[in-house]
Amino acid sequence: MRLVFIDESGKPTKRESAPFVVSALIVDDRAYLKVRRDINAILRDVLGDVIIKRGFRVEGVEVHAREVVQGEGFFKGIDIGRRATLLDRISRYIGSELRGVTTSISVVIMKRRVLNATLSEGGVREAMVRRAFGLLLERLAWYLNKHDNELALLLVDRSEIDCDVKNAVLLEITQGLYTSRLASSERILETPLFIDSARHRPLQLADFMAYTLFRMFSGKPTAAGGTFNFRAYLSNLMPIVRKGPKGEVAGYGIKVWEF
Repeated sequence: MRLVFIDESGKPTKRESAPFVVSALIVDDRAYLKVRRDINAILRDVLGDVIIKRGFRVEGVEVHAREVVQGEGFFKGIDIGRRATLLDRISRYIGSELRGVTTSISVVIMKRRVLNATLSEGGVREAMVRRAFGLLLERLAWYLNKHDNELALLLVDRSEIDCDVKNAVLLEITQGLYTSRLASSERILETPLFIDSARHRPLQLADFMAYTLFRMFSGKPTAAGGTFNFRAYLSNLMPIVRKGPKGEVAGYGIKVWEF
């Protein structure tokens, strides 16, 4: 079975112009425990003394990219250099150790027409989520075409858009213009599970990919004067991004859509 961990960055709203990004990390279920063990090991190596001093268990430290960058939550008060080292180590780990056992697919919704749309906020949110997850599931179905007899279980980070996501997934699998016509779409379980990212390392890695793309497409490739370099993180992450037959990323592993 393929476990498809999905997280987003940005908001599906017209109240802000920043992009809305949805990223999926597809993990062979046999690799799930490896990811958890390896990320825990990186945390111990980089921040082990802090974790012990604060009375935490390493399993209870969530690697949420925005919080690492901004020094929030658990990462408040931790030296910026060590926080940057953590993201660099994780990005390198993903691109090297997880190559071949994980695949990333992302959709970036660039807000253009929608900023001046007359639709209500609820209507915009529903339409934007439907488009983002529709494009994501279409690419997931094509991915499954190369993995016969594999089921895909969607595991989505809990948020205020859960209902919209649930409806978008069901509609895309059953009625999507392209997705529903692919036989492999029948192997995507149509009801996603909504889970807490704090308990699942692969979901935290999906968050890292989504936040990295959010920063890149927001025109903010660095933070803290270059201490955090999202251009470098994306380069490290690229080996796991889904590619076309000629190595193409655009449209295959990273789909950009103007909404």
